[in-house]
Amino acid sequence: MVPRASCVAPTRFLAGRGRLWVYLVLAGVLLAGCDDGPAEPSLLDAPRVLAIRGEPAALVEGEDITIEAIGFELGAIEWDACPAPFVPGFPATCPIAPIPVGSGNPVTVQVPAGVSEVWVRATVEGALTTIRRFGSEGPATNPEIAALVDDDGAPLPTLAPGAEQPVRADLVGEAGDERRVVTFYSTLGGFDPFRRFEEESSLLLIPEDAEPGEVTLIAIVRDADGGVGALQTVVEVAP
Repeated sequence: MVPRASCVAPTRFLAGRGRLWVYLVLAGVLLAGCDDGPAEPSLLDAPRVLAIRGEPAALVEGEDITIEAIGFELGAIEWDACPAPFVPGFPATCPIAPIPVGSGNPVTVQVPAGVSEVWVRATVEGALTTIRRFGSEGPATNPEIAALVDDDGAPLPTLAPGAEQPVRADLVGEAGDERRVVTFYSTLGGFDPFRRFEEESSLLLIPEDAEPGEVTLIAIVRDADGGVGALQTVVEVAP
């Protein structure tokens, strides 16, 4: 695959005390404009980074942080880390001395002493390049998803073509003062809406012409401080 120029579309997400900045860098034709990304944002039909999770979820003075890209059909991942925001460009660059990381998933970042924030970039061939900020504010824990269930809390059933199945994320623990947000993805059909608060369900829409087989579902939960949790499961489609 021939590398092409990048088109930078910054997206800022502010949640409670924690600030999560995400840059989506979309491979495109030089100076020829950019695609808008997936036509159906919840449909997984190509390699895609859905989130970057840190362990711990926030920087802790004197400790390394392990970072992991969560996504669909991810191949080899190249990582970059910077103790300052990346400068948008073709490609985006670190304005000061970068932090060595390398390749793999997950990988451990050795954070230099005195550094209070780190920006990490995951580059995957054929997918959007994603940049995320990790800071020292907020709890150093990630939320967890126990299961994907229906409106009654029961396991998801086998689905028929044309089904409209409510799906909710059963989360571990209480949210505290601010509700957590769950984003849903599917390898068939899609979710409507695909982003909900934790106590709300979304409709999984199975096409009328769906063939029998397994459908992969991925849910990503984010809390108010930038913590990330994920769960992948499958449902069956039968005639």
